Amino acid sequence: MGMFTDIYGRLLRRRTLTQPQTADDRHLRYQQVAEHPSLGIDIRRVYDILSEAEQGHLVRQADLFFDMEERDGHL
Repeated sequence: MGMFTDIYGRLLRRRTLTQPQTADDRHLRYQQVAEHPSLGIDIRRVYDILSEAEQGHLVRQADLFFDMEERDGHL
């Protein structure tokens, strides 16, 4: 079995890991849902997002592409 270390390189023991790291990720999911750029997407919003990206504002484009990757693993 593999060995796990913390960010400082110290060995972690199995009893230290009491629950999976993703056991309580509800706060992350609910926070992102309200800001999903792909939520209710239409051609006008895609145009706006890509136009903003051409002007150097890449955040919404990056968020849209992240949503696309999350929804379709082949991307």
